[in-house]
Parts: sequence; C-alpha cells; structure tokens
Amino acid sequence: MMTGTVRGMQLVLPVIFVLSDGSEAIREVVVDTGFTGGLSLPPEMVQELRLNFVRDQPVTLADGERNDYPLYAAAIRWHDEQKNVVTFAIGDRPLLGTALLEGSSLHAKFKEGEPFVVEED
Repeated sequence: MMTGTVRGMQLVLPVIFVLSDGSEAIREVVVDTGFTGGLSLPPEMVQELRLNFVRDQPVTLADGERNDYPLYAAAIRWHDEQKNVVTFAIGDRPLLGTALLEGSSLHAKFKEGEPFVVEED
C-alpha cells in the first residue's frame, strides 16, 4: 500500500526512484488518470536522477500536439518491489499515469490535505 496526499486538488504521491548506483531518491509525482503512460518527468528531474536515455519516441499530447520526445528508463519501488518504468522527459511537472495504476485500486477523498491510498489488487 502506498499513501499520498490531496494537494491543490491533485493526488500527490511520493515515489522512490532506484538510481543507477543503487541509492534511492524520493520525488513527488501527480497521479494523472488522463495519461496512459508510466511516468512523465520534467527534463531537469530526468537529469537530476541521471536516468538512462533509451530513444526518441513520437508522442501525441492531449492538446493534439505531436512531437518526438526523449524516452528514458527509470526504476522505482512500486508495491514494495522494484519496477522498471518507461519515462518521458516532457513538461514542467512529474506525472504518474494509468500504466502504473493497472492492477491497483486508487481510493481518494478529494478534500485538501486528505490522504489517499494506492493498493495492489
């Protein structure tokens, strides 16, 4: 079970990244149920976490804009296990998409400061 907080009417979840040297770093991400991918991180965060570049990937954003964006490999702790996640370097805020939520239940009361839970089914 993982717990986050409703902040600014967004579901903010702390995620543990497993870095290439084996150390760990916690970063907050926003759960975005409109994003069907795994993770989308600002390019600065991708550099800070020293994620490994995979390739450029064509992507169509919600506004219809289509472009090639850099794709990176990240490892995170997800339901107490290490999981490799496809990660885009796009935008100015870190997002967690529904590809990671598959096989999980999300329970949230949308009230500022309230906790929410992501449980493995």
